[in-house]
Amino acid sequence: MLYTNRQLLSEFISKYLKYQTNIKSISGNTYKSYAIDLRQFHGFLNEFDENHKKFSNYKDKNLAALHFALGNWSHLKATSRNRKHACVKSFLKWMHDEKHLKNPLDHHVICPKRPQKTPHFLSVDEVLSLLRYLKDQIKLQGSADDQFKRHRNYLLVLLLYSGALRVSEACQLKWKDFNKSQSQIKVLGKGDKERIISLPENVNNELSKLERLSDYIFSMNDKALNPRTAYEIVRSSGAACGLIRPLNPHALRHSLATHLLSGGMNLRTLQSLLGHKSLTATEKYTHLSVDKLGEVLKKSHPLGES
Repeated sequence: MLYTNRQLLSEFISKYLKYQTNIKSISGNTYKSYAIDLRQFHGFLNEFDENHKKFSNYKDKNLAALHFALGNWSHLKATSRNRKHACVKSFLKWMHDEKHLKNPLDHHVICPKRPQKTPHFLSVDEVLSLLRYLKDQIKLQGSADDQFKRHRNYLLVLLLYSGALRVSEACQLKWKDFNKSQSQIKVLGKGDKERIISLPENVNNELSKLERLSDYIFSMNDKALNPRTAYEIVRSSGAACGLIRPLNPHALRHSLATHLLSGGMNLRTLQSLLGHKSLTATEKYTHLSVDKLGEVLKKSHPLGES
């Protein structure tokens, strides 16, 4: 079935993507990734030759076709293979659940373990230095357009950090989502799940000062700011400020998570703030508490004074 009826498989891929959109409420970016991965998978299956001697020992030709297709991604990094394999695994499970596959194949798809990387984050002093630099830029003389962009850029970095926002979330913020009286902003996260972010008073006041040129808080030509443009604003701001390591929007999100966890926030509360679906995604920040733990042990360990 995987490779014998290629047209039908293409239709199943389209139905699966609709299922993910309508039932699972995946984001637009996730939809694009799934579509690319499954179209590649379909293309690899089209190249499968069941008569090749490498697959002569396979009794199940569907399984042989599956291994052949997955093998085309073997040169990719573990993180990329993990994402693509997970997508195929989910698709094959859906195929079996919907009775399009007689025998389940999803358990034959192994998702490579992704290496755990320490998130790049700034120290509190680096964040404050960056924000001071951007705020000072607002005071420089220039055209009304230049001053608006400087103010917008400052607010973008400020909100990415203070709200621990993803760059895509920040770019889609609308003025109607901002509640000045309550110092809150409503964020539409992954899977179209909403969460309310409480803003520090100074952030709330700064946001109130930004000129409203469109429905979007961060706009360009009356449209939402493109995430790539936002990424470049953050990168160039970090470089101009003199930060040693290249800065990106997600590093600002990591930074706040690090600072809050080190300050005593529990993981469940942090999970809610970050909009993580599972606690596992939030637990990567626990490594950042090692230094904090060392300080506590020195002060409170029974043998600390010996």
